[in-house]
Amino acid sequence: MRKTLKILLVTFVLFTLIANLSPLHKMFPQTLSRKYCSDKCSFSAYEVGYDTFYTVMYRFSKYRGRDQNTVHLVLHRRFTMKWWEVWNWFDYLCHPRWRLPYAETDEET
Repeated sequence: MRKTLKILLVTFVLFTLIANLSPLHKMFPQTLSRKYCSDKCSFSAYEVGYDTFYTVMYRFSKYRGRDQNTVHLVLHRRFTMKWWEVWNWFDYLCHPRWRLPYAETDEET
């Protein structure tokens, strides 16, 4: 019993390391609708395809810089972490998109 448990644990750890630290993590898709919004979603953007997180941040800074009334706005992510997707753990720990506050509804922004 203990040997089987050790083998399963080692297999899980190896799979997690390989899936996160090698190019193999590209084979496992992130099942997210990456929507960002702010100020009751008057600014809204999706991160899909070539529209990366950094493009969204650039567009948000331009949006915020247009008017003095929008300087205080904060960008929120509208997608959650799915911890059971172990191949995304490295992304969850390191990518700046996960440091943004989470808002489930427009009223929370």
